[in-house]
Amino acid sequence: MPRTEEANQHIREVRREQLLQAAAQVFARKGLADATVAEIAAAAGVSHGLLYRHFASKEEVFAAVVEQSLEQAGQLARAALAQPGTAWDRLRWITERIFPGQALGNRPQFFMVVLYALTNEGVSEHVHNMAVQQGKIIRDVVQQFVVEGQQSGHVRLGDPQQLTRLFLASIQGLVLSETFRQSNGADLPTLDMVLQILRA
Repeated sequence: MPRTEEANQHIREVRREQLLQAAAQVFARKGLADATVAEIAAAAGVSHGLLYRHFASKEEVFAAVVEQSLEQAGQLARAALAQPGTAWDRLRWITERIFPGQALGNRPQFFMVVLYALTNEGVSEHVHNMAVQQGKIIRDVVQQFVVEGQQSGHVRLGDPQQLTRLFLASIQGLVLSETFRQSNGADLPTLDMVLQILRA
């Protein structure tokens, strides 16, 4: 019995996600310039031809990885804003999801690709702008929770922008350290330790 178009579409989506996961691993290790289509295809366990059915070029794959990170940041921000409870409750909720080993924080390869897009001149302006926007989405939501938390007495007083930057930089640093050290979180500070940066 032939597959339905819906089934075919599902297969295409699963394969595309598989390719993006593999590409993120390769790009995180080698960057855009040094990665090859052959390496991406091999990491995904597919042929060159199959990869080219989904993406026209290596640059298009890289853009798709950054775009996926942007989409996930938007989904996370919307979900965080919709959470019940206090600003501190919502701040804790979003921190749990970006913390190393949790949800987005458990995808350090995507973080590394976005970091590459932010810092490398060889990346197109469009992709660079997507990477900038991805960071801004999370930063703006966290800063909103910081401001609201200060008003309710849950978050320490101080410049909200500076506090937000310090807080997110500590989490980003932990993601980077876990990526390079590959310590499996054995000596990772706890979520509550990091939240103490903002606790009133």
